[in-house]
Amino acid sequence: MRRPFPIFSSRRAFLAAAVLLFLVLAPLAVFYTAGYRWNPKKGMIERNGTLILDSVPAGATIFLNGQAIEERTPVTLQRVTPGTYQVRLELDGHAPWEKTLDVRSERVTFATGVHLWPMAAPGLVREGLVRGASLAPDGETWAIVEETAGDVQLILTPLPASGAGEGTIFRFDSGAVPQGALQFLWDEASANVVVQDKDGQSWFAGLAGDTRMATLLPAGVYRWNEELLLGVRDGQQFEYTPREGRIRQTPFPVGVRDTQGDFSVVAAAGGGLAVVPTHTPERQFVLPPGGWIFAEPFEDYLFLRREGMLDGRENWFGFRPDEAARTSIALSSDAPPQRLMRKEGPSLLAYAGGEVWMAMLGEVPQLLFRGGETVRGAAWHPDGTSIFYALKTGVSVIELDPRGGRYQQSLMAFSDIRGITIFGETLYVVGAHEGKEGIWSMLLE
Repeated sequence: MRRPFPIFSSRRAFLAAAVLLFLVLAPLAVFYTAGYRWNPKKGMIERNGTLILDSVPAGATIFLNGQAIEERTPVTLQRVTPGTYQVRLELDGHAPWEKTLDVRSERVTFATGVHLWPMAAPGLVREGLVRGASLAPDGETWAIVEETAGDVQLILTPLPASGAGEGTIFRFDSGAVPQGALQFLWDEASANVVVQDKDGQSWFAGLAGDTRMATLLPAGVYRWNEELLLGVRDGQQFEYTPREGRIRQTPFPVGVRDTQGDFSVVAAAGGGLAVVPTHTPERQFVLPPGGWIFAEPFEDYLFLRREGMLDGRENWFGFRPDEAARTSIALSSDAPPQRLMRKEGPSLLAYAGGEVWMAMLGEVPQLLFRGGETVRGAAWHPDGTSIFYALKTGVSVIELDPRGGRYQQSLMAFSDIRGITIFGETLYVVGAHEGKEGIWSMLLE
C-alpha cells in the first residue's frame, strides 16, 4: 500500500525556493536601481556612468556603436555601462559628427555644444576680382582690394557688399600698387585701415577723410594705439594721426628700440633685449634672442613681433607683465596670428606653409594640421571650440576637443581661395567658386 503524497513537503520546498530566489534577486534589484550593471567585457559588476550629449542645432539622431537610440539631442543618458563608445550625431542638411568617448563608472562624460555644420552651397556676397579683403572689428565695413579692368583699388563698403564698384573708392598711386598676399590692420573704431603687402609696403585709408587716395606710408612695421597709428623701423618711430593727415618721425632714445604705453623694449645688460616698465625698471622681462618690437596689446597681455622674418616667417611673443611667474606664449607664422581669449587664457592661431598651429599661454604650441598644400588662411570660431582653415581648393574645420582625436571635416569646395574670415556665425571666403570671383559667405548655424 503506497503512502499519501507529502503535500506539506512540496510546499515547504517551494517556500524555501522562493525565499532563496528573493534573497538572490532582491540585492540584484537594489544594485540595478542604484545603477550597477554586469559588464560582460570586464566580467564584473560595476556602477554605470552618465553620458550627456548636446548639439547645435538640437534634435540630432544619436548612434552609439552604430545603433540608433530613441532619444535626440540634447539628452542625458544615465545608467550607461562603462566602456568605449563610438558616438555619432546626424541631422538632415548638416555634416555628421563622430567621436570615440570613454564612459567611466560613476563619472559623467560630456559632449556638449557640438556643432553640426550646415552642408549648403556658399552664397556670393560680392562679385569681382578680389585680391584681398578684411571685415572691420564691428562687422559692418569691408576693406577690399579689388582689380577692375586692370585698375587696382581699395574699397571700403558696408556689409553686405552687394556689387563690384560700390562703396568708397580709394585709388593707389600707379607706381605703388599692393603686391601678393595682403594684410589689413583696423583701428578699434573700425573707421581706419592699413593695407600691407608682401613687399612691406603699407597704405592708409579712412572713412572720415576727404582724400580718396590711399596714403603710402614710410616703410616700417605698423600697429594701432587707439586712434594713433605707430610705425617702427631701424630705431625710428612714425606717428600718423588720421585727423591731422600727416606723419611725424622721431628717433628713440639711445638704447630704446620701441615703446608701448608704460613699457619699453631696451637693450638688456647681459645682451639681447628686455621689456622694462617705466615706473619699475627693476622688473624687466628678458626676451628671447631677436630684434623684438611691440605689436598691438591684447586684453592684459603685451605682445611683440620680431622685426623682420626668421626662416621666412613672422615670430610672435606675448606675456602678462603683472604676473609674477611671467608665463609666455610664442609662435611663428606666415601672417599675423589670430588672437582669441579662451577660458584657458589667450590663444594664438597661425598657419605656416602647409601647417596650422595653436599656442596657449605657458604651453608648447600644438600642431593642428599638416598637409602637402600651402594653407591660405585660418580663423577661430567665436566660441573657441573649433578652428577653420583653407587650402587652395577647400575649407575645413577642426574641433579642438582632443578626446578620441580631434574631429576634422571638409565643408566646402572652391577652385582658388585667397583668404577666409569669420564674423559672428558667418564664414567668409575670398576666392573663385563655380567660375565666379568674389567674396562668398556660409552660415555656420
